[in-house]
Amino acid sequence: MPRLAGHGKANFLLLPTEYDCYGIVFAEASAFGVPSLARNVGGVGQVVRDGVNGFLLSPDATATDFADVICRVYGDRTYYYQLRCSAKKEYQIRLNWTRWGEMMEQIFQEVIREVKMKESHVYIPTYIINLRRRPDRKKHILREFEGREEFQTSLVEACEHKVGAVGLWMSIRKIVEDAVQRDYDAILICEDDHEFTPQYSKEKLYRHIYGAHRQGAELLSGGIGGFGVAVPTAANRYWVDWFWCTQFSLSFTKNYMLVYCPTISKIQTRQMGCCLVWRASRW
Repeated sequence: MPRLAGHGKANFLLLPTEYDCYGIVFAEASAFGVPSLARNVGGVGQVVRDGVNGFLLSPDATATDFADVICRVYGDRTYYYQLRCSAKKEYQIRLNWTRWGEMMEQIFQEVIREVKMKESHVYIPTYIINLRRRPDRKKHILREFEGREEFQTSLVEACEHKVGAVGLWMSIRKIVEDAVQRDYDAILICEDDHEFTPQYSKEKLYRHIYGAHRQGAELLSGGIGGFGVAVPTAANRYWVDWFWCTQFSLSFTKNYMLVYCPTISKIQTRQMGCCLVWRASRW
């Protein structure tokens, strides 16, 4: 960047653009630790983070508005110096060509995987838990999965217990034992009252499976009944600290007993609930 070497002597980059789809010039300013001042239009907000590597003003900001920000920020030299350091760090972490190349590579790899998935007709081993005395639900769930070739369904007779949660746990243990015996890489456990939303698509499901697996998840849940804290990790996918309801849960790990171990104490179970659990909404 020899031709830009003098930019590091600048105090601010002022670019009151009326529209910009991104603005590489803001990334170049951050490379030199120069804070950017711009209107919050188009894709400018993707590059300039307010108070981090510059400031975003309203789309109708005037010259006076920009001048006020410059006087306020530059007047506090300690804060101004911190802002320059923060701008430089933004470039090093996310506004450089290496990082952009990695992100593009991820996108290309996801597209390639989705295409291969469609062409290879890969299916998901799916266990559906059903009580023998609920033929109505059996009929319902078979209708829900009808024609969905991405699932290889198996009906599992639910284990009954005076405590419903214990019966469900016993049913899951039975499923896990079968999955281990068959050496499945991943399994889907589904309850018989599950319904697919109108927004569901095989492509969305595969995208969430690949994405959650890449992020290190052990479980991907599409039917959470309750949870504590949810942190977004991608579009329509969240990390949660704990959850209940096994409506539609996919387990990635071969060692399923780490997830559904019957010998774990209550305290340990709560701790495990804080590990890699994900929720994909609008399936």
